[in-house]
Amino acid sequence: MRILFCADTFPGRFGPLASACVAAGHEVIFASHYGRRDFSLPGVRRVLLKPARRRSLPESPEEAARQELSRALTTARYAAEAFSLLQKNGFEPELVVFSSTSGAALSLSRAFPQAVLVGCAEGLSFRSSREEAEAARLRLRACAAQAHACFAFSQERLDELPPLLRRQARLLPPAVDTAFFSPQAAAPFEGSASGELVSVDLRSLPAASSRALWNICAGLLARRPQCRVLMNCADAAVMEKADSMAQILPPEWRERLCIRDFANLHEWRDMLASSTLHIFPEAACGSSAMPEVLEAMSCGAVLAAPEAAVKLVEGFLGDILEKNGSDKAEAEGALLRIPATNVEEQFAAVNSLLDSRKRLDALKVRARSLIVRTCAQEDAAPRQLESVLELFRACEL
Repeated sequence: MRILFCADTFPGRFGPLASACVAAGHEVIFASHYGRRDFSLPGVRRVLLKPARRRSLPESPEEAARQELSRALTTARYAAEAFSLLQKNGFEPELVVFSSTSGAALSLSRAFPQAVLVGCAEGLSFRSSREEAEAARLRLRACAAQAHACFAFSQERLDELPPLLRRQARLLPPAVDTAFFSPQAAAPFEGSASGELVSVDLRSLPAASSRALWNICAGLLARRPQCRVLMNCADAAVMEKADSMAQILPPEWRERLCIRDFANLHEWRDMLASSTLHIFPEAACGSSAMPEVLEAMSCGAVLAAPEAAVKLVEGFLGDILEKNGSDKAEAEGALLRIPATNVEEQFAAVNSLLDSRKRLDALKVRARSLIVRTCAQEDAAPRQLESVLELFRACEL
């Protein structure tokens, strides 16, 4: 069968499912707006879609929502041109699996009227504003309106679907390539052998400008002379904000601070596996950034995050353990809770963990073990594929 995947990013959440399709003998093309540098999936052909750019900063919340929807429609127009070229080259998909966050999905029903369209209900990333999130919900419903069936990776997303689709929608298990995201597969990351490496995941401008986060990082650089801090930025705007905030630090501290992006998936993995501690500073990472959280844990990274995020992650993994016949309480205590109190107590929690090598090593082993037991691609991806094919067969009837 010919299958087309359509999403914002490659490989993203669809990577394991696309690989499972190839392993089952299907012909797969993956269309996306963005992709990791120097990374491919065996047997999966790529199509790069042109994204619509933001033209100006919105002057009001209403204008922000209008711009987000306008960008989605423009992206759909660009995607229609790319899909037309696919058809001219002889590729006519029988099944299209698409993400609701991709504006390109709005062109699918017209581009491929004979195909079965199966949509994945997703939300915007947590760096999005409230207005952009509202526009994403509208776009989710617009995409759902053209889908023959839907699935999601979380109950939260399923609950946002229209009632008619929700009744037949499937909840798919998450899948992580635990062979790729593993300490054994990772190479030593530059500079990690010289001492402690504390990496920070910066995905939004508010996180990059957080005084509390910068005070924690300043404390680490001041009190732990062997500690290096690496800030992983989501995009150019976040990197620029982090660079400007770093100017408050003394020059000798900035020598041990690195601010960069990680478009290369191998470098992202190597950094996670080499980090002494990896900080997700935003509470919403527990749901919206779940793929990155699971990848980090699979690498054996010790994660620190706000209380709300830790509860979401532990609850998510606990539910999977329970479905598999294990005690969901086994997921508790796998991450460090950053207390929602004053900066001194937040720094003390991080500093105390770094002082305990025995505790760090135990958390690394536990994080890796949890993901292997709950989300390993070799177990989860075939189940994802079977669920999607069941939706496909039901739509054909």
